[in-house]
Amino acid sequence: MSFGFRWNVYADQPHNVALKKERLRHHLKYAGSYIALLAPNFRRAVPILSLYRKYRKKMYQEPVRIESPFGISISPLPGKEEEVLELLKEAGVSRTLVRVPSWEREKLGHLEKFFELISEQNIELVIALLQQRDDVLNPSQWAQFVEDVFSRFRRFSSYFEVGHAWNRTKWGVWDYREYLKLARAAFAAAQKCKVKLVGPAVIDFEFHLYPPVMDAVRFDKVSSLLYVDRLGAPENRQFGWDTSKKVALLKAVVNAVSRQERELWITEVNWPLKGTGKYSPAAGKPMISEEEQ
Repeated sequence: MSFGFRWNVYADQPHNVALKKERLRHHLKYAGSYIALLAPNFRRAVPILSLYRKYRKKMYQEPVRIESPFGISISPLPGKEEEVLELLKEAGVSRTLVRVPSWEREKLGHLEKFFELISEQNIELVIALLQQRDDVLNPSQWAQFVEDVFSRFRRFSSYFEVGHAWNRTKWGVWDYREYLKLARAAFAAAQKCKVKLVGPAVIDFEFHLYPPVMDAVRFDKVSSLLYVDRLGAPENRQFGWDTSKKVALLKAVVNAVSRQERELWITEVNWPLKGTGKYSPAAGKPMISEEEQ
């Protein structure tokens, strides 16, 4: 079965590749990879739970110094560079993340000019590399793309996030082993170009993917796209887990696998805004007002 890749230019994300029933049938072909997740997770279960209890006990017990913890992710449009930059300055953030799609290599020149504007404002830049199905099927194509991006943009950013929300099939990856092929190619190019990698960029509450991926690839910074509860506030619970519990568990998983304290970046979080129509990444109940967001 072949699934095409179609980009939603309004919501800035891919369309779903197929209906749920079709995706489920295809997932059954990858049952072996899901079973393979059991061993690395069970092996770490005791240290993970031990660290989780430790972190939960420490929460709210001592003051935490917070310095510019938030940034804004952007997708600049041609001709809108100055406008986007002014909005970034108005927001007062010192960090931004820009996504670079593998299928838009012809726009790297445009992005280079935009990155020059960002660097002039002393805004810290992180670059996220977006993948599609063709990159999994043609690894040499992906390897060339990441090396082009690293060599061209390393003067603007030291950190590059490898892949994006790859545990969602619409982003072109069907199991963690396919993501590892992309990550290993990026690791080889990063060593050559002397840049640092951020990953594994797993979206949502799927922390079981971290042990096998982090065993295989040593990321300089560990990242998560932690969507907590788009139907309500961060303190709301999802299957008994609120934001603080999820972050404590994620930190426990990452540090147990690494056997040391690691810096953790949450590179994306979002509650879609009301009134944005076709530009919203989600419709209906998840949409809230700007004040609530």
